[in-house]
Amino acid sequence: MKQWVLSLAPKFVIILGYFPLFWARSIGVLLGYVAWLLQGRSARITQINIMQCFPHLSKRECQKLSRLSLVETAKTALEAAQIWAKPHSWLESKIVSAINQPLVDEAVKVGKGLIFLSPHLGNWEVVGPYIATRWGLTAMYAPSKNPELDTLVLASREKSGSHLVPTSLKGVMAQIKVLKQGGCIGLLPDQVPESNGGIYAPFYNLSALTVTLVHKLIERTGCRVIMVCAKRVPTGFKMIFSEPDPQIYSEDELESVSALNRSVEACIDNSVEQYQWEYKRFKKQPEGVQNLY
Repeated sequence: MKQWVLSLAPKFVIILGYFPLFWARSIGVLLGYVAWLLQGRSARITQINIMQCFPHLSKRECQKLSRLSLVETAKTALEAAQIWAKPHSWLESKIVSAINQPLVDEAVKVGKGLIFLSPHLGNWEVVGPYIATRWGLTAMYAPSKNPELDTLVLASREKSGSHLVPTSLKGVMAQIKVLKQGGCIGLLPDQVPESNGGIYAPFYNLSALTVTLVHKLIERTGCRVIMVCAKRVPTGFKMIFSEPDPQIYSEDELESVSALNRSVEACIDNSVEQYQWEYKRFKKQPEGVQNLY
């Protein structure tokens, strides 16, 4: 049964490529409400994360935000399928504005290399192509377990000019080389790393195992950092660039990593419902700390 579903995934993506964006998002709304009504794993984890990160909200407010988040996450999945299936020109036509883009132009001119940090907010599949076509981009890529879908996704991410490297030491070294040459790389800063690749730092006042790679890359290359997200708006997407918390450049690892998390929080606070709250962000905790999930 699982193999049958996996084989249908690429065909489903191709079919979605023929749909207008509004239709795809409408299907996402339906799927999000179904996920909420079923109260399965996604709904449960979303509610736990939101209740923990926003303790000042009432139970009713948490439930409303959780429902909206599931809808927005479903929209992200349907939009991603369209991005993979449609030509890059289609995606470009859906970018309605770019906030603070001069920040990027100035950082690129400095020539010390630039890290784009894109949290799981809005639709991160929009971010890579937008950056790659303007400033060039090297990013890590982990192959999908579905070979056919992997081929489709890989082709989509490369058609805009992105250079993809493996999620390994070899990939990290490739990114260091790009930064030293004054180029741009992209990272997702809010994934739970392996224990040897992160330290615990506050995220919405909760202990979260957080990547130390950004701190190490800054320390090694002297590069700059820009936060970026593609916020969903009625007719497409709005690119939002922003400076990170300045302490991200601290020589102290914990200060730097804590600033990274504060920078992610600042992005999320601009559009809380569009964050991927069903991800188990706090699944790894120090010994003796209770698992939230």
